[in-house]
Amino acid sequence: GTEGHRKDLGYSESVFWVFEQAGVRQVLVDGTVGSVNPLLEVGDVVIPHDFIDLRTRTSVSFTQGRLVRMKDPTCPHLRAVLRQVGLETGFKRVFRKGVYAVTEGPRFESVTEVENLRRMGADIVGQSMAPEVYFARALRMCYAGLYIPGNFAEGVNEDWETQDYWDVCQQIARPTAQVMLT
Repeated sequence: GTEGHRKDLGYSESVFWVFEQAGVRQVLVDGTVGSVNPLLEVGDVVIPHDFIDLRTRTSVSFTQGRLVRMKDPTCPHLRAVLRQVGLETGFKRVFRKGVYAVTEGPRFESVTEVENLRRMGADIVGQSMAPEVYFARALRMCYAGLYIPGNFAEGVNEDWETQDYWDVCQQIARPTAQVMLT
């Protein structure tokens, strides 16, 4: 039922509210990202151990009255499982660590922004790891994600076309689904 449903929550908060009500203890996610680290190739797999949240909009729904520590924001056990299954599924390069820089869309980052992300220690950039990673932490859920560069971030390695990105998304859809469902 909807009794007790909080009407003040945004989309991500609503999803995590439902997770909490359902007793969810582990959250696995996947997505495509931009490669900030020039050593990462399109189609590699990165399982981030940390993140940089550069968004300006933030929610405190699940953090009110709590100190949410982010020393180890992602679950080492789930990261290890994702890496093993990723390798077994046939991904050639699966990195067990990486730093995900979270930005706000709907646009891609500029060349100068990407240079700054690289200086900050980011390996990949996207728009989907936060606030979810700290909602999970605030609600005592184990969280891990599998992210695949679908393009190079602006100014990294080589130029790319929008169609190249969509082609990569098509190529990785099935093996990514296999990892997440295993």
